[in-house]
Amino acid sequence: MAEATALLAIKDHPDVIDRLQARIEAEAKVAAARKALEGEGLAVIEEWTRLAAAGSAQARTACALLGIEPAEGTYGPDHRAALERHASASTANRDRTALALALAATRNPCASEPPVA
Repeated sequence: MAEATALLAIKDHPDVIDRLQARIEAEAKVAAARKALEGEGLAVIEEWTRLAAAGSAQARTACALLGIEPAEGTYGPDHRAALERHASASTANRDRTALALALAATRNPCASEPPVA
């Protein structure tokens, strides 16, 4: 009964209805944005996991494919650090780095030897 009385009272105030509708739409936009960000965050975590798991030969090949120079590391050239720096510059670079790592994983590290069947 109280709900019916409240609804009758609201119908006499179109400004309240407009504010409620705007609030519902804003909440829906926030929910959609959160879902999109969660998906993007998951993609970023997956890419960084792949980068962290890259071997030195794979990282070297990926750097060569991207045309980037290795960073100076404690013990010499650091290809992983160069890939991290490159990937963190932009979303497009992150995607390119992920693709280069995937391609580098499929390449034969010894180009002079035929692939093993």
